[in-house]
Amino acid sequence: MQSSTAIGRMLYSRFALASLLALALVMVTVFGDVQGRSIRRGRVGPVTIKRCQSLGDPHFTTLNGLQYDFQGLGDYVFAKTRDGKFTVHTRTGRWGAGASVNVNAAVDLGNDRTFEYDVEQDVFYVDGEKTEIKVGQKFKLGSGTVERVGQTAAIVTSKNGARMTMNWYRHPQWKHQLGSSGYISLVIDMPSNVEVSQGLCLTQTHSNLQARGILHNHKARKIVRFTDPKKITARRKKWAKKVCTKAGLSHKKNPNAFRACVLDTIQSGKKIGKTIAKNIKKIKKLEKKGNKKYLRALKQKLDKEVSDVIRKKEIEISKLQKIAKEVRASSEIKKKKCIAKNNKKAEDAEHDVKKAQQKLVELTLRMKRRALRILKKAARKARKLAQKARRLARIAKRKATRKAIRAARKAKRLAKQAQRRARRLARKERALARKAKRAARRAAKKAAWKKAKQERAARRAARKARRAALKAARKARRAAKKAKKTGTRRARKSARRAKRAARKAALKAKRAQKKLEREKRRAARRAKRAARKARRERRRQCLRIA
Repeated sequence: MQSSTAIGRMLYSRFALASLLALALVMVTVFGDVQGRSIRRGRVGPVTIKRCQSLGDPHFTTLNGLQYDFQGLGDYVFAKTRDGKFTVHTRTGRWGAGASVNVNAAVDLGNDRTFEYDVEQDVFYVDGEKTEIKVGQKFKLGSGTVERVGQTAAIVTSKNGARMTMNWYRHPQWKHQLGSSGYISLVIDMPSNVEVSQGLCLTQTHSNLQARGILHNHKARKIVRFTDPKKITARRKKWAKKVCTKAGLSHKKNPNAFRACVLDTIQSGKKIGKTIAKNIKKIKKLEKKGNKKYLRALKQKLDKEVSDVIRKKEIEISKLQKIAKEVRASSEIKKKKCIAKNNKKAEDAEHDVKKAQQKLVELTLRMKRRALRILKKAARKARKLAQKARRLARIAKRKATRKAIRAARKAKRLAKQAQRRARRLARKERALARKAKRAARRAAKKAAWKKAKQERAARRAARKARRAALKAARKARRAAKKAKKTGTRRARKSARRAKRAARKAALKAKRAQKKLEREKRRAARRAKRAARKARRERRRQCLRIA
């Protein structure tokens, strides 16, 4: 009984430790996040906003603050956010000699809900259909809102925080003078966490992107200059600056707008420049008013989101605290039950241990007997296997010796055969060598005999030629002597003939000599060829033998 109580106490202490550890883990999971992060109720810090704009004929300022002018004609992607909740397409039309302006602007606010304004017709389009929108009217569209804030201004806001301010100015006479009835200036503001993936708001190189599906009637793009734009001289620049400052624009407050106004005044003239400057000033006023409202709305929205998150966290914490209390209560009840159970288990365990000890003793005795039997059997088998192995070794030894003897005899036989073949081949070689030598000697003798024969024939021919020449010379001398004695015509003729005959004979002798020399050379060549042939034959025969 004492041992059972000791086991019970030990089990109880282990259970208590385990329950304490579990409780500690629960407390860490419940309160760890709250204490580590220290969530407070309060307002969100200052919100950073990035801006992109297209003013006048159009002067672009990207989201990174870069400035450039672009004079293309057609439909372009102005800005498209990565989440697809805010996409702006613009259409540019001709403006004077060498410039272009925004004549149409359309926004997609998600779920294919679009808003569009066409300055040429002075018409609004909602989802591709003509719609009348009054001043001050505000309505929801897709994931955002559209508001007409003035006679020539509207603001479009998206759910992701992006906002577009558009301001337009139109005059019917401008269609004939400049090519377009008016122009639209666009300003886009958005929080710094909203990403733009495409459009002229990023870089001018995005002008080659397809701008389809938002504008109600797509037009193909082309970059055209009807005439070269006016040069920006110092005098024109000074005059344009005066016009823009009179219109109420400041270089210090709005440097980008002031620059756009100066360039437009140089290209379009004083009257149109003034109207552009006034329009830009209106846009800036609208921006200031709109930005304040926009920032307030953004802050309120973020404050609400943060407070919702805090509430949710507090609810989660309260739930977890309740769970922790329940766990504590249930753990105390379980402790008491477990102590009683463990005492019973300890007694049962003691009884089981005794039984197990008896069984172990019996099993060990059985196993010993069985092991002895197995060892005896194994010893018998080992003896039999050893005897069998010896027998097999003897048989293998005999077989190996027989095989070795046979192999040695075979090797001797093969060696003798190889020796015989070698002797035969050597004899053949010698015989062939002798034959080749004989053939070479015969060929040499033949060549020498032919050479001698040809030399003899050549000598004979030379002798004959000499004799003929001598005869002809004698005849000529005789004829000459006769001619001197007689002095007749016939004698002279015969002397001439004799001289000719002597010359011919001398020529024949020379030719014969040359022929003899040629024949000698030919004979020498033939002898050399015959010697070469004999050598080749020897080599071939040697190779065949090998």
